[in-house]
Amino acid sequence: MLNDPKYDGIFMGLRAEESRPRRISLYTRQDKGLPPFCHRYTTGKRRNMIRCCPLAQWTTEDVGGYILQHGIPFLDWYALHDEGFKERTTARLTGDSVRQNSLFWLKKHKPENFNILAQRFPEFRMYV
Repeated sequence: MLNDPKYDGIFMGLRAEESRPRRISLYTRQDKGLPPFCHRYTTGKRRNMIRCCPLAQWTTEDVGGYILQHGIPFLDWYALHDEGFKERTTARLTGDSVRQNSLFWLKKHKPENFNILAQRFPEFRMYV
């Protein structure tokens, strides 16, 4: 979707607290005339697309609190670790998720959730 020319913008849940490179990217890629933490790509396939990250300044506690306060369902993965929401601060549905065995874990321990995800993103089935 990020490289699809029929879209001119995307909202992402990137947060500055997640890593140093992410913090640098969020604070340096801001454009005048756009809201904070929004960036207009100027080159490549994404040229003129706007990326907005409204959660850029949220902490892990902010995210967890919002989820609990509003009764938003979340993966059991978070509840299974002593660190709770801190254990998984980003959505690992990238190449990293494959290397970190997240999809394998999900398929083994929560096959119903894996099947819902794989129904939406069939390409995930080729990784497990």
